[in-house]
Amino acid sequence: SEDAPVIEYAFRYYECGNYRDGGWVLVDSSRIELPEQPSEDCTAVRRWITGLEPERTYVVQVAEVLPSGPGEWSDKSQRYTTPPVCPEVQLFTSSHKTHRA
Repeated sequence: SEDAPVIEYAFRYYECGNYRDGGWVLVDSSRIELPEQPSEDCTAVRRWITGLEPERTYVVQVAEVLPSGPGEWSDKSQRYTTPPVCPEVQLFTSSHKTHRA
């Protein structure tokens, strides 16, 4: 029924320009993180999807998961481009030995 409690939300995405190769990717719940600040609109669902590639454009959908199973997928989100990643920094330590006579 419409009054059934939402157990969780399911998320899926695809990379724009790569849809024909992979299609929709269902997001494992371990890749979903809550934002630090909750949404001001208590009807909004805000989550972070981790593990996306930098500087790629994605579209996302969400569905409520009810006791009876998953609901219908939402409309596609607007396109979102992930930010670039900072370059890795390698730290070097000196391992030279001093010789004493």
